[in-house]
Amino acid sequence: MEVNLKTRYLVILLSAASALLLYGCSVKKNTGLNRAYHSVTTRYNVYFNANESFKRGYDRVEEDYAPNYSQIIDVYPSGKSGVAKSDMGRAVTKCEKALKEHSIKKKPKKNMNKTRDPEYMAFYNKEEFNTMIDDVWMLMGRAKFYSGDYLAASSIFTYVMKHFSEDPALCAKAAIWKARSFKEMDWLYEADEILSNLSDEHFTPEINCLYSGAYADLKIKQYELKEALPFLETAISLEKDKMQKRRFLFAAGQICQEIGEDQKAFMLYEELISTNPPYEMAFNAKIRQTEVYGGQDREKIVKSLHRMAKNDKNTDYQDQVYYAIGNIYLADKDTVNAVENYKLSAEKSTRHGKEKAQSLITLGGLYYEKGDYFNAQPCYSEAATIIDHEHRDYEKISNLAAILDELAKDNETVTLQDSLQKLAAMPKEERVAVIKNVIKKIEEEEKAERERQEQERLRNKQLDMEIENVAIMDRRALGGNQRAEWYFYNKSAVEKGKLEFQRKYGVRKLEDNWNRKNKTIIFSDELAENEDADEDMLDDSARAERALANAENNPKSVEYYLRQIPFTEEQKIRSDVMIADALFNMGVVYNEKLSDYPKAEATFNEFARRFPKDKRVADGYFYCYQMFKKQKDEGAADSYARKLVAECPESNYAKILSQPDYRLKLERMQAEQDSIYAATYKEFVAGNFKNVIDNVDYVEKEYPVSPLVPKFLLLKSLSVGKMGERDSLKSSLNDLLVRYPESDVASMAKDVLALMNQGQTPMAGSAAGLMSMRDEQIVGRAEIDEDALARGFRVSDDSPCLFCIVTNPDDVQENVLLYETATYNFTKFLVKDFDLRVKNGMLTVAGLENIEEAQWYADGYVKDEGIKKMLNGKEYKCFVISEENSDLIGRGFTLEDYECFYRDSIASRRKSKDNGFKVELVGDEKAVEEITKEAKLDIEEGEDLMKAKVAAPAEKKTETEAPAAQKPEGNVPVVKQDSALTSVVKTPVLDQKQVVAPEKPAPPAEKPKKELKKYKGLYTYDKDASHKFVILVNGGPFDFGKAKAAIDKHNASQPLLNLSVSQASVKGAKAAVVVGSLPSADVAKSYLMQFVKNAEVKNALKGVSYRNIVISDDNLKVLQETGNINVYMELLKKVYLGR
Repeated sequence: MEVNLKTRYLVILLSAASALLLYGCSVKKNTGLNRAYHSVTTRYNVYFNANESFKRGYDRVEEDYAPNYSQIIDVYPSGKSGVAKSDMGRAVTKCEKALKEHSIKKKPKKNMNKTRDPEYMAFYNKEEFNTMIDDVWMLMGRAKFYSGDYLAASSIFTYVMKHFSEDPALCAKAAIWKARSFKEMDWLYEADEILSNLSDEHFTPEINCLYSGAYADLKIKQYELKEALPFLETAISLEKDKMQKRRFLFAAGQICQEIGEDQKAFMLYEELISTNPPYEMAFNAKIRQTEVYGGQDREKIVKSLHRMAKNDKNTDYQDQVYYAIGNIYLADKDTVNAVENYKLSAEKSTRHGKEKAQSLITLGGLYYEKGDYFNAQPCYSEAATIIDHEHRDYEKISNLAAILDELAKDNETVTLQDSLQKLAAMPKEERVAVIKNVIKKIEEEEKAERERQEQERLRNKQLDMEIENVAIMDRRALGGNQRAEWYFYNKSAVEKGKLEFQRKYGVRKLEDNWNRKNKTIIFSDELAENEDADEDMLDDSARAERALANAENNPKSVEYYLRQIPFTEEQKIRSDVMIADALFNMGVVYNEKLSDYPKAEATFNEFARRFPKDKRVADGYFYCYQMFKKQKDEGAADSYARKLVAECPESNYAKILSQPDYRLKLERMQAEQDSIYAATYKEFVAGNFKNVIDNVDYVEKEYPVSPLVPKFLLLKSLSVGKMGERDSLKSSLNDLLVRYPESDVASMAKDVLALMNQGQTPMAGSAAGLMSMRDEQIVGRAEIDEDALARGFRVSDDSPCLFCIVTNPDDVQENVLLYETATYNFTKFLVKDFDLRVKNGMLTVAGLENIEEAQWYADGYVKDEGIKKMLNGKEYKCFVISEENSDLIGRGFTLEDYECFYRDSIASRRKSKDNGFKVELVGDEKAVEEITKEAKLDIEEGEDLMKAKVAAPAEKKTETEAPAAQKPEGNVPVVKQDSALTSVVKTPVLDQKQVVAPEKPAPPAEKPKKELKKYKGLYTYDKDASHKFVILVNGGPFDFGKAKAAIDKHNASQPLLNLSVSQASVKGAKAAVVVGSLPSADVAKSYLMQFVKNAEVKNALKGVSYRNIVISDDNLKVLQETGNINVYMELLKKVYLGR
């Protein structure tokens, strides 16, 4: 009885204690007991579980780490592959739980007796009182990092730095992790800024190691190898994790090797090998040791490498062995043996990965340097299919591969057609003998291929054994308890799958249709199977015909070759046309894409010899003339000028070169053509179409050989179209395509013609009014799910959008609507590949990335002079709508419904936002207010685009001819002057006695220079001024040639702008790339917007720390002199970008 009583009291006591504990340990109270309870609970419960998940995930990241030993390895494993996403997600969930249930932010009761105690006040002023929460935040940030969500990770580390500022060591660690997150997102400038400004005052050895490793990693990414080395050396001395230290050692050895410190590299590899690293790392370290060995006995090293190649353990590494041997020979300038070993390296590759690519690139480079393009081509072509965008030379290799592929294809055409013509001229017996020799060679190659396949079969057999071994080990490890686990979490299952895939397909690049090597052949095989199935149904005659047809398609039959030989005169003519086209194009490739002038000259001369009556002979001679002018070989240039006059007297070139002042004319053309074109483009944008036509006529008459003539002609065609002369527009565009079918503007001319034809197609339906469209779908799309229908319209900032304009087809012709929209797209918005669709008076523009871009497009659209003229006095509606919202129109929702949604949820939100052009200032407030007022006149935020505009404002009269006082005599270009444009009609001062420049009227009087307010006394804003796009380089491995090639390729999509790329000096910048000219601030902004989306340009600047800006010509001069980029960035962000 007594025991039961004691038990009852104990239960009551424990219940009371538990209730007290639960009440007392609420996060809404801050007592010593509270803090201790939540700290202990966090450490040993939620944080412990989160950390265990994190460790499991990190182990997966380590296992997934696969370094590319052919380049400087990544010193840290990353979570980009997503292999740890699940574990890291669980870690984040646990961290969020800890923050929700155990974070104590409430201040404790203040002890007034300790208010003068700094230690107490520091404690009291903290924002967080659970001592484990800072660790929770850091763990959550690292979990986000290794799950590949670098932006979220950087935000978390920023939070730690802001809210735990009382702990400088913790803030330093968070800053380092934030910099690592930035580096993974390629925000190299920002990462460098964090690390360079970080104080080491509170560094512990652990933080110093983290800092040194992170900074080394960043410097390697920027390819600042000498700067990376001391940070790596510090990290090596402090790092305690064995595997991480090995990575530091290997990378340090590679860097020493790159910068020529071979002895130091050898010792670093030796130290690495002594740590007993994984076999592949040790093997690569030994290979690299042979490359930096300072001894003189080359043959001894080569023999040791050959022994390594024969070792069965190194079967899959033979390519690296032979690559190392090739490097040794190349270092001794023994190119012959180097080439042979690089070939062996490529042939012996079993993994067909980055190592093979490196061998092919090196081999291709040797051939290329010697001008042996046809041996270089297959090397670069294959390498380009193996490497990815991460490769440092991806852009260069891909471009070279494309150029050499084009050259090789043309050369193959010439060689094949020449051979076929020779065969046609031979006696029959001799012809058949030659063909049989070709067939014999094919059979020998097939035999060699069968032997190779047999070797591959034996290798697959060995892989089968390895797969079986993996399976056996897997079964043993499971021990019968085969718990269900997702395939990709089972490492042995994944390894088994990799081996099976490799056995069947080899190593394949991740791409569409990866398993189809030759689609044509597959199609032919399928066709052959169908034909075989019908064989029994044919009679003897039909079988004989089929046998002959099969023989004519079989490369091992004589008939196959006889069918291709040009026996008749008609066939001979076709063959000659193919040779002429290919041969001329080879000359162009040598000249324009490879800058191999001797080969270009030889090819053009061969073309003239073989096809003297071809009109392109004159083009070839003029190419030669220009090549020698570039090389400043006046004698050779004059000889080609004389050839042009003598052999091609009717050509445009001869008409200029036969004149006594031809040199003056050509030099004037070089001096004037760009500026005249820039002025003509401005006239077009301003709507002064008569001036455009006059300028083009002048250029055609004075400079018919200018390379810009096709661009001028397209501007003239578009101006004709803008003036409403539809038939003349078609005729003008067709004339352009006939005269310059291969010009850079030809595709744009074809697009305009296609749009005109599209607009002519009759559309079903009536024109009852704008809202008759309300029940029709905007764009026909796939089925939509019920949830979306139930949800209705929603705001999404990142969803792709459409711009729509609804007109009455009776008022606005559809072809005119299409034409004006397309012209706006590629002259103002700088995009010609938006998807335009028109039906029943509704035109949709697809391809806008998000609501911000769509609104900007719409704002500019309704302000465009051509659009305003087309819509003047007409009834219309225009609006932007996300693709997901457009799917709902005609499926239970109408345009009227969307109009209400747009007004309430989108337009109202835009109006409620602060105007993007209001600038917060430190000084010069009045000046900037003036600047922003001007900007607001140009771009009005928050305009309700859904509003129907029945009567547009009176049209501003378009200038169609120059005022009488300024109208030039004759056909001299009309050039409107402004602050950024000087006279474009300049007569160069030349030292030639007998030549007098043709007298021309003075250019139009210059407009008074605008009085522009200066922002902070430095920069102005003039929306009508000419602008430049500038890349300011701050650091990293900047290669101007590589960057220029990528930018030129990007600019080729906007041929009307006639953009040039050059280097300039800007104070404080390592380098500056200038692209221009852009006719106005709006066009410059459009260019910037399109430029930053270009993946190829980003890749060309990979590892480079840089900024993109658009800037007026006057502001660029100020920036070059002062180097004050910070003030200009304020103006750029506020006035141009509205941030």
